[in-house]
Amino acid sequence: MAFISLSDVSFGYDADNNLLDAVSCVFNSSERVGIVGDNGSGKSTLLRLMGGDLVPDAGVVEKNATVYMVGQINAVDSKSGGEAQMTALSRAFDSGAEFLLLDEPTDGLDPNQKDHMLGIISDMSKDKTIIISTHEVDLVPNYAKRVFVLVDGLLIAEGTPKEIFAQPEILDQANLEVPIVTELFHDLEKEGFDAESISLHAGIFGAEMWTEEMRHSLEEKLGITAHNIY
Repeated sequence: MAFISLSDVSFGYDADNNLLDAVSCVFNSSERVGIVGDNGSGKSTLLRLMGGDLVPDAGVVEKNATVYMVGQINAVDSKSGGEAQMTALSRAFDSGAEFLLLDEPTDGLDPNQKDHMLGIISDMSKDKTIIISTHEVDLVPNYAKRVFVLVDGLLIAEGTPKEIFAQPEILDQANLEVPIVTELFHDLEKEGFDAESISLHAGIFGAEMWTEEMRHSLEEKLGITAHNIY
């Protein structure tokens, strides 16, 4: 089985400034993973260590998988950024790698482009493990099945999106907001809906319980279209 394992991995460009500090985690085949954290938290460094671009100062990185990494793309506008990201994603998919590492894949894109990009990434993940790093937490519940939270090079939490985003102390420590969809589910529970039984990845906008007005309201708040909710 394909996997990537990190055991007590540390890395820094100098002895007094570790970008990652004793990080241990395992990524398995056919996973959809989100690595979240503020800018400078160590997300890109973690991906580069997994991809082999960097060698740890301490600890061990083990891989039993082919890996392809797409780094951050800096573009002058959303149009050129979207085109560059699509080209990079196509190359990643065509590489045949079992693990795709995507560093801030929606950075600089407009809401429609982000929606489209996540749809493509989700389709690609059916037979691959795709790990995305992002500071945009609103993207994570729509994509990831497992979430890792980094703060100043430390891995402080790991779990499902529901588990992670239900812990405000973790979000505060990581300087992250609660995703909009999580707030919406809390609002639904206050209105008497059994949000516990509603699965975002099972097409919540298609459920009979949703009125057209509710769908429109949720779409408007999320900034995405109903048919692209998984």
